[in-house]
Amino acid sequence: MTENSPTPRYRHGEPCWADVQTRDVNAAKAFYAAVFGWTFKDLPTPDGRSYAKAFVGEDLVATVAPQNPHQEAQGTHAQWNIYFAAEDAAGLAEDVPHAGGSVQFGPEEVGDTGVMVFVDPPGGGTTGVWQSGTHTGTGRYNQTGCALLDGTADARAAGRRRVLPAAVRPRGDRVSPGRRRDLLNADG
Repeated sequence: MTENSPTPRYRHGEPCWADVQTRDVNAAKAFYAAVFGWTFKDLPTPDGRSYAKAFVGEDLVATVAPQNPHQEAQGTHAQWNIYFAAEDAAGLAEDVPHAGGSVQFGPEEVGDTGVMVFVDPPGGGTTGVWQSGTHTGTGRYNQTGCALLDGTADARAAGRRRVLPAAVRPRGDRVSPGRRRDLLNADG
């Protein structure tokens, strides 16, 4: 079932937002419009480029953004970032090293929209953390199918359980040789 709200509130540890960083924003917009029927609103970035808010109907669901200069210089492939809600992003960032992870970026205030942190869980990968301000997260929520794929599921799941109260249940089903799927159950 889909729930919609003009100002959804997400509990600490719940998945609340996603964005994609890509070298070609226009190509990504064309793809997601064709595949999902998304519509877009373009907005400027501080460096003179533009990013796009993605909508399903009237609901904001994601952002398509240009890669930062470091990502472009490294030839990084496009990547999706998943963000988990935090009541106190700065406090969570302080807890991350005690759970075996490291803070990659932040906490940084993003205008009045919120506070962002990127953390590296044990075993690798990156996880976004979002403390809401005027932007609380996606306008579509409580839909099934939030899955994280990872090659070192046990270490990462243990770290997530220490920092975020979402229950991580290793399913053990193989999605490719050597990889396993872990599902996040935000209801704990």
